[in-house]
Amino acid sequence: MPKKQQNKKTQKPTLKYLGVMLERMDSRIEIVLEGHAVLDGKIDVLDQKVETIDQKFEIKLDTLNDKIDAVNGGVEDIKTEMNCKFDLVFDELHIIKNELKEKVGRDEFVLLEKRVSML
Repeated sequence: MPKKQQNKKTQKPTLKYLGVMLERMDSRIEIVLEGHAVLDGKIDVLDQKVETIDQKFEIKLDTLNDKIDAVNGGVEDIKTEMNCKFDLVFDELHIIKNELKEKVGRDEFVLLEKRVSML
């Protein structure tokens, strides 16, 4: 038998085998692609959920920041008011202290009354 005929005969089973292998690989690649499509869909769903959660978080964070700013403003108002009140109290204490220095004590008043009555 010549070599060309042998090669053709041996090529046919090899081509059939390769065809079967290609079909098998194609079916497996399709399975992988289907799995990839399913995973891609799940990732999209999760991405949407994360985006929704992020939006809700941003809204809550903005609300909390507004509340904190309002409280800080109130604290500043109270601080200013308290400083004014303390200044008034310190001024009153200073006036009282000076008035006490100018007044005569009760014991001294009794002695002065006795002296005046003796005159």
